[in-house]
Amino acid sequence: IQQELKPALMDAREDLNLVRDVLTAQQNVEIAAALGNPNRKFPGGLTAADSQQALDYLRANVPADKMRRVDRTVEQIRAFVDGYRERFVEAGVWTRELGDDLKAKYPTYTPQKILEYAKDPMKAPVGRGLSLRDRGLRRLTEEGTERAREDPLTSLVRYAHDAEAIIGKNEAFNA
Repeated sequence: IQQELKPALMDAREDLNLVRDVLTAQQNVEIAAALGNPNRKFPGGLTAADSQQALDYLRANVPADKMRRVDRTVEQIRAFVDGYRERFVEAGVWTRELGDDLKAKYPTYTPQKILEYAKDPMKAPVGRGLSLRDRGLRRLTEEGTERAREDPLTSLVRYAHDAEAIIGKNEAFNA
C-alpha cells in the first residue's frame, strides 16, 4: 500500500473525487458487461448506460491535463490490483485461468462492501473464518443492488489487507 498505492493517490491528490467517480463508473460498466446484464442496478439506481454516460461526460468536460492525471492514477490502481491477482495465482489460491479471466473481465474491480451492513450488523451475512478454501471471491448477483457501497479507494485498502491474510495463510500451508 505504501509503495504502490500511496504514490498513485498522492499524484492525484486534488482529483481523488474524480478518480473515485471514474473507478465507480468503470467498475459498473465492467460488471454489467461481464454478467451480460446492461440493466443491472448499481448504487444510486444507476445502470451501465448511466455509468458510461457519466464517463463520456467526464472525458468531454474535464480539462485534458486533469483527465490524464486521473487516467494515470486509474492505471496505477489497475496495476496494484493486478499485482494481487498475480500473487493469488502464485500462492495457489487461484488457478492461472481464474486470475486471467478476472483480469480480462474486471480490470478495475475490487470487492466493495454494502454500507447498509455496516450500519446494521444484524443484516450482515453470518461471519466466517478465514480458511484455506477461501479464495477471496464472492459471487456478484446478476440483478445488483441500489444500496450504497463503500468508496472504491477504501475498498482497495481493505482488499489489500484481506488479500495479504488469504495469501499468507496459503503460502504458510504450502510451505
